[in-house]
Amino acid sequence: MTKVLLHPLTVKALKNGHPHITKDQYSDKFPSKERFLIGVTANNNQPICLFLHDPQHKKIKGRVWSFNNFNSNFNSESFLADLSQRIDKAIEKRILLNINKSRDNFYLIFAEADEIPGVFVTHLNDHIFIQIYCFFWRAFEKELIDTLKKSLQNKLSKSFHFHLQYREENKANHKANHSPASNEFLVTEFELKYKIDLSNLKDIGLYTDMASIRQRIIPYLAQTKNLLNLYCYTGAFSLLALKQNVAQVTSVDLSAKYLKILEENYNLNFKSNSNSNSQKHIIINQSVNQMVSTALNAHKKNNLPYDFVIIDPPSCSNDKNKTSSVMQMYQELLPKVVKLIADKGYLLIFVNNHHLSFKEFKSKINAIIAKTNNKVLIEEFKLSQDCPTKESYPEGDYLKGLLFQISIT
Repeated sequence: MTKVLLHPLTVKALKNGHPHITKDQYSDKFPSKERFLIGVTANNNQPICLFLHDPQHKKIKGRVWSFNNFNSNFNSESFLADLSQRIDKAIEKRILLNINKSRDNFYLIFAEADEIPGVFVTHLNDHIFIQIYCFFWRAFEKELIDTLKKSLQNKLSKSFHFHLQYREENKANHKANHSPASNEFLVTEFELKYKIDLSNLKDIGLYTDMASIRQRIIPYLAQTKNLLNLYCYTGAFSLLALKQNVAQVTSVDLSAKYLKILEENYNLNFKSNSNSNSQKHIIINQSVNQMVSTALNAHKKNNLPYDFVIIDPPSCSNDKNKTSSVMQMYQELLPKVVKLIADKGYLLIFVNNHHLSFKEFKSKINAIIAKTNNKVLIEEFKLSQDCPTKESYPEGDYLKGLLFQISIT
C-alpha cells in the first residue's frame, strides 16, 4: 500500500487522536486513484495512520481508519472485514443501552465516534436512514448496506426498509431508496408519536440527536405550568411538555411548514384525549423577535410570565432578510426573554455549532445574562447515549445546551 507524506501540523493532530487529514500542499500530492493510504511523517517516514482517501472532498482528504494497522497487504477485503466488526460493535452498544424501550428513533452508527468515518445511521421504527458525508463510500455503497443489513438481522432479528442519502459538503446531492416502503411513517419517543417524512431527506421532521436531552428535562417539566418554546421547529419539546401535563404551551416558529407538522403531530397525540381539554397549546407563526416583543408588552399589562423557556435556534437566524450568528442573536434576545421568566423559572438554551467550544459557549452566555437577573446553572447538555463523542474530535461535539434557573428577587 502506498505511503504518503503528511503535513507536520496534520501529524501533530493525528498523534492527538484527531481523525481527519485536511487539504494542504501535502494532501494535494496524494495519488488520486488510491483508496487506502498510509500516512507517514516527513522527517523520518514513520507511519502514523492508515486512512480512507477522499480526493473529491473539498476539505477532508483523508479519514483515519486505523492508528495501529499499517499492514502493507491491507486491501478491500481486509477493509470489509474490519467494517463488519465495527458495525456489529456499534449496534451492540445501542442494544446494551436499552434505548428501544423508550424510543424507536436512535442512532445505530455515529460516524467517527463509532470508527466508521463519515457514516451516520439512524434507526427509525422499521426504517434505517443512512447519511454519508464523504465521497469515499460511493465505491463501497452496496457492501456497506449489505453488511449493515446482515448485522441488523443477526443482532435485532428484524427486517428494515433502507434509505440512503449522500451529504458531501453538507448538501444532499444524491439519494437512493433501497426498498419500496413509503417515505412517510411514524416513530415513537417517550410515548409520543411523530410523523417522519423521508421524501425530503435534508429535513425529516425530528432531531434524533436531541432525544436523550428531551428525556433529561422531563423531571423539570413536571414542575412547569406555562412553557414557551422558541424556534420550536416541529414541536418535539412542546409535545413532550404537553405529555407531562404542562397547562399551557406556546410554540413559536417563523416556518409555516414546520408548524403544520407540529399541528399534525399534536393531533396524532392529543386530539382525541379528553385530558388535553384542560391544557392549552398556542401556536404562533412569527419571528421570535416579534413574538418576544409582543409578549413583553403583554407581560407589563397582565403579569403572566413563563416558568420555562426553551430556545433552540437553527445554526443561523434569518428574520427580515437579516442573517446573524446564533451568539449575536442571543446577545440581543436573552435580556428580553429573561424578563418573561417567572421567579425560579427555567431557561434552557442551545447552540448547534462545532466551531464554538462548550467552554466558550458557557462563558459567552454567562456574560450576556449576568447583568439581568440572578441565575443558577442547573445542568449542562451535550450529545450522549446513542450519539457518543470523542475528546480528540471536537468537531463531532456540535450540540451544546445550558439549563438555568432564574431568580428575580
